[in-house]
Amino acid sequence: MCFRKFVKNSLFGSAQKLLDGLVRQDVKMMEEEQKAYFHAPQRRGYELNRALVSVQQLIRNQVM
Repeated sequence: MCFRKFVKNSLFGSAQKLLDGLVRQDVKMMEEEQKAYFHAPQRRGYELNRALVSVQQLIRNQVM
């Protein structure tokens, strides 16, 4: 039991830097996609994430 707690405490937060890096990359990508969309909203990109497509449609509908 004590060893298990030691391992858990030792590994706690070990992936934080990796996750922080991934979040930074995601934010940058989203900002770039949003800029491209605002620059040319009529241009349709190929998007695999259906949730993102729905959010973009919602934004378009709210603007109109």
